[in-house]
Amino acid sequence: GALVAAARDLLRNPRVVLTPNARADLEAGVVDQRLVSLLAWVAERHTISITVFKTGHSKFTQSGSVSLHYWGRAADVFFVDGLPVSSLNRRAKTLLLEIAQLQGAMRPNELGHPFGSIGFAGGFSDFDHRDHLHIGFD
Repeated sequence: GALVAAARDLLRNPRVVLTPNARADLEAGVVDQRLVSLLAWVAERHTISITVFKTGHSKFTQSGSVSLHYWGRAADVFFVDGLPVSSLNRRAKTLLLEIAQLQGAMRPNELGHPFGSIGFAGGFSDFDHRDHLHIGFD
């Protein structure tokens, strides 16, 4: 249905670069529809590279809780507009702030990032997220 069509569109989008594992997860339909919709919205504004949805990510976070990746409800974005995500990448920071300002169902619950001084609901910055944006839905 709609999820299959949205995932297919994301797979074909030239502004979305996927690792083989991320591509396989999208093709298998294991990526949450909210995440697929959000990433389609992001790709209207930025070029992004996604390294992992579910496959290839550990089941548990550093704190010991089950990762949203385990359920196919999170994505890790390592490049924004052709540049690696880091605390110096202003385009990644712009994308983070665009997502943080979303309201309603489009707004993810978790936004991990390398920009330690930025605070907002669901946002966090730690050593594990120094090189990518983590976008996750509960």
